[in-house]
Amino acid sequence: MYRIILMIGFIFLFVGCNANSNTDTSQQGEKNNDIELTEISNTKTVDQQPSNQAKQVLQKYTNITKVKAANTSKLLLIAIDIKHSKRFSLKKTEQYLAKKMKKDFPDMKVEFSTDQKIVLELDQLEKDLQANKVSNKELKKRLKKLAKLKNEKT
Repeated sequence: MYRIILMIGFIFLFVGCNANSNTDTSQQGEKNNDIELTEISNTKTVDQQPSNQAKQVLQKYTNITKVKAANTSKLLLIAIDIKHSKRFSLKKTEQYLAKKMKKDFPDMKVEFSTDQKIVLELDQLEKDLQANKVSNKELKKRLKKLAKLKNEKT
Protein backbone atom coordinates (compact mmCIF):
# COMPACT_ATOMS: atom_id res chain seq x y z
CA MET A 1 0.00 0.00 0.00
CA TYR A 2 2.82 2.43 0.89
CA ARG A 3 4.62 1.63 -2.36
CA ILE A 4 1.56 2.60 -4.40
CA ILE A 5 1.14 5.89 -2.56
CA LEU A 6 4.87 6.61 -2.88
CA MET A 7 4.80 5.79 -6.60
CA ILE A 8 1.78 8.08 -7.20
CA GLY A 9 3.52 10.83 -5.23
CA PHE A 10 6.62 10.58 -7.44
CA ILE A 11 4.50 10.68 -10.58
CA PHE A 12 2.78 13.89 -9.41
CA LEU A 13 6.14 15.36 -8.44
CA PHE A 14 7.67 14.72 -11.87
CA VAL A 15 4.62 15.92 -13.75
CA GLY A 16 4.28 19.05 -11.59
CA CYS A 17 7.95 19.99 -11.91
CA ASN A 18 8.09 19.50 -15.66
CA ALA A 19 9.24 22.77 -17.28
CA ASN A 20 7.17 24.16 -20.11
CA SER A 21 9.53 25.04 -22.97
CA ASN A 22 7.16 27.71 -24.36
CA THR A 23 7.75 30.01 -21.40
CA ASP A 24 11.54 29.88 -21.57
CA THR A 25 13.12 33.34 -21.85
CA SER A 26 15.48 32.28 -24.58
CA GLN A 27 12.57 31.13 -26.75
CA GLN A 28 11.23 33.79 -29.07
CA GLY A 29 7.83 33.19 -30.49
CA GLU A 30 4.88 35.24 -31.52
CA LYS A 31 3.98 38.45 -29.77
CA ASN A 32 3.10 38.18 -26.11
CA ASN A 33 -0.42 39.62 -25.90
CA ASP A 34 -0.47 39.61 -22.09
CA ILE A 35 2.32 42.18 -21.86
CA GLU A 36 1.70 45.74 -20.71
CA LEU A 37 3.16 47.84 -23.50
CA THR A 38 2.79 51.55 -24.24
CA GLU A 39 3.96 52.98 -27.53
CA ILE A 40 5.32 56.50 -27.18
CA SER A 41 4.50 58.91 -29.98
CA ASN A 42 7.39 59.98 -32.18
CA THR A 43 5.98 63.44 -32.84
CA LYS A 44 7.06 64.80 -29.47
CA THR A 45 10.18 66.86 -28.77
CA VAL A 46 12.45 63.80 -28.43
CA ASP A 47 12.27 60.91 -30.90
CA GLN A 48 11.31 57.78 -28.94
CA GLN A 49 11.79 55.37 -31.85
CA PRO A 50 14.64 53.39 -30.17
CA SER A 51 12.58 52.79 -27.04
CA ASN A 52 9.59 51.68 -29.14
CA GLN A 53 11.85 49.28 -31.08
CA ALA A 54 13.20 47.83 -27.82
CA LYS A 55 9.64 47.30 -26.59
CA GLN A 56 8.73 45.47 -29.78
CA VAL A 57 11.74 43.16 -29.44
CA LEU A 58 11.07 42.43 -25.76
CA GLN A 59 7.37 41.86 -26.38
CA LYS A 60 8.23 38.51 -27.96
CA TYR A 61 9.42 37.01 -24.67
CA THR A 62 6.67 35.19 -22.81
CA ASN A 63 8.19 35.69 -19.34
CA ILE A 64 7.90 39.48 -19.51
CA THR A 65 4.71 41.13 -18.24
CA LYS A 66 5.67 44.83 -18.57
CA VAL A 67 8.15 46.75 -20.67
CA LYS A 68 8.87 50.41 -20.00
CA ALA A 69 11.49 52.38 -21.91
CA ALA A 70 12.55 55.91 -22.72
CA ASN A 71 15.52 57.38 -24.48
CA THR A 72 17.54 60.47 -25.23
CA SER A 73 19.86 60.74 -28.19
CA LYS A 74 22.61 58.82 -26.35
CA LEU A 75 20.92 56.89 -23.52
CA LEU A 76 18.28 54.15 -23.67
CA LEU A 77 16.77 53.09 -20.35
CA ILE A 78 14.68 49.90 -20.32
CA ALA A 79 12.86 48.37 -17.37
CA ILE A 80 10.93 45.10 -17.43
CA ASP A 81 8.73 43.16 -15.08
CA ILE A 82 8.97 39.37 -15.13
CA LYS A 83 6.35 36.80 -14.23
CA HIS A 84 6.49 35.93 -10.57
CA SER A 85 7.10 32.23 -11.24
CA LYS A 86 10.21 33.06 -13.32
CA ARG A 87 11.91 35.32 -10.76
CA PHE A 88 14.23 32.52 -9.61
CA SER A 89 16.22 32.98 -12.81
CA LEU A 90 15.94 36.77 -12.73
CA LYS A 91 19.67 37.54 -12.79
CA LYS A 92 20.32 35.21 -15.71
CA THR A 93 17.34 36.62 -17.63
CA GLU A 94 18.41 40.20 -16.96
CA GLN A 95 21.96 39.52 -18.14
CA TYR A 96 20.78 37.79 -21.32
CA LEU A 97 18.29 40.51 -22.27
CA ALA A 98 20.68 43.35 -21.39
CA LYS A 99 23.33 41.82 -23.63
CA LYS A 100 20.78 41.46 -26.45
CA MET A 101 19.63 45.08 -26.13
CA LYS A 102 23.22 46.35 -26.13
CA LYS A 103 23.85 44.37 -29.30
CA ASP A 104 20.65 45.69 -30.93
CA PHE A 105 21.48 49.33 -30.07
CA PRO A 106 25.27 49.68 -30.42
CA ASP A 107 25.17 53.47 -30.90
CA MET A 108 23.48 54.11 -27.56
CA LYS A 109 24.34 53.53 -23.94
CA VAL A 110 21.78 50.94 -22.84
CA GLU A 111 20.72 50.67 -19.20
CA PHE A 112 18.56 47.61 -18.43
CA SER A 113 16.74 46.95 -15.16
CA THR A 114 14.24 44.62 -13.54
CA ASP A 115 13.84 46.85 -10.47
CA GLN A 116 10.21 47.73 -9.64
CA LYS A 117 11.11 51.31 -8.67
CA ILE A 118 12.61 51.89 -12.13
CA VAL A 119 9.53 50.32 -13.79
CA LEU A 120 7.23 52.69 -11.88
CA GLU A 121 9.36 55.77 -12.57
CA LEU A 122 9.61 54.96 -16.28
CA ASP A 123 5.85 54.41 -16.40
CA GLN A 124 5.33 57.93 -15.05
CA LEU A 125 7.92 59.31 -17.48
CA GLU A 126 6.16 57.60 -20.42
CA LYS A 127 2.86 59.15 -19.38
CA ASP A 128 4.49 62.57 -19.20
CA LEU A 129 6.04 62.05 -22.64
CA GLN A 130 2.64 61.08 -24.08
CA ALA A 131 1.09 64.22 -22.58
CA ASN A 132 4.01 66.30 -23.94
CA LYS A 133 4.82 67.58 -20.43
CA VAL A 134 8.55 66.86 -20.65
CA SER A 135 11.14 68.99 -22.40
CA ASN A 136 14.31 67.54 -23.88
CA LYS A 137 16.40 68.95 -21.03
CA GLU A 138 14.09 67.55 -18.36
CA LEU A 139 14.00 64.15 -20.09
CA LYS A 140 17.79 63.96 -20.02
CA LYS A 141 17.82 64.96 -16.35
CA ARG A 142 15.19 62.38 -15.35
CA LEU A 143 16.82 59.56 -17.33
CA LYS A 144 20.22 60.37 -15.86
CA LYS A 145 18.68 60.29 -12.36
CA LEU A 146 17.02 56.92 -13.08
CA ALA A 147 20.26 55.47 -14.48
CA LYS A 148 22.04 56.58 -11.31
CA LEU A 149 19.27 55.08 -9.18
CA LYS A 150 19.54 51.81 -11.11
CA ASN A 151 23.25 51.55 -10.39
CA GLU A 152 22.83 52.28 -6.66
CA LYS A 153 23.32 49.34 -4.34
CA THR A 154 21.11 49.25 -1.27
